[in-house]
Amino acid sequence: MSVGHTGDSRKERRNGRQLCRKASRLLFARPPKLRAAVPLLEAASRLGEPWAAYTLATMLERGDGIRREVKRAARLYRQAATSGDSSAAVNLGIMYARGRGVERNEKQAFQLFRRAARLGNAKGMYNLGLYYDKGRGVSQSDRLAFRWFFKAATHGDPDAQRIVGYSFHEGVGTRADAEKAIYWYRRAAKQGDAVALFNLGLCYLYGDGTRPSMRMAIRNLSGAAKRGHKRAAKLLSKLEQNVPAEER
Repeated sequence: MSVGHTGDSRKERRNGRQLCRKASRLLFARPPKLRAAVPLLEAASRLGEPWAAYTLATMLERGDGIRREVKRAARLYRQAATSGDSSAAVNLGIMYARGRGVERNEKQAFQLFRRAARLGNAKGMYNLGLYYDKGRGVSQSDRLAFRWFFKAATHGDPDAQRIVGYSFHEGVGTRADAEKAIYWYRRAAKQGDAVALFNLGLCYLYGDGTRPSMRMAIRNLSGAAKRGHKRAAKLLSKLEQNVPAEER
């Protein structure tokens, strides 16, 4: 009968988790002690800890507390993704989409986004929607794009919420429904999405899917303008010049 190594593997997992906890305390210290956390993350990633591999990869990709090494970052993202880290799968997918640290490969990016999406990652769902929308690495499909945008929206992704609002507004990938468009624009606007604020402002201005309200139109257009939306700023300026103060 062969002798197993269960005890050793348990010890390694315990040591890996301890290293992660120590690294986490350093990373979230005030101020963060990034350089001091690096050797702990490296040791923990060698013991197979996906969080350590993912965190170290993000630092390497950005050059935070360590010299930037995008190829090494890609390898660590792959290690973490293989262990089930959905955020690592998303980041590695983005690297494949951009050809950063790896050779550009749209199909590989699509597969990674799909893996992340199936693990419940909202950004994975959103990016999968983009790939179906543009036909990148997969056949184009408005219906499947909407399906994944909608899943991401229900998971709280503001970009997806804005797109779902637009899809309902224009009937792209789903049946047009102005009231549902307003609902999703509002969800995205509450998270500060400038385009959603602009679109919502237009809906209130023209009574599209809701009762017209100059006050609400100006409020949302102002929010979009403050976030750098140029068309909102231009329209807001015209309204303020032509609409009496008591109607705003």
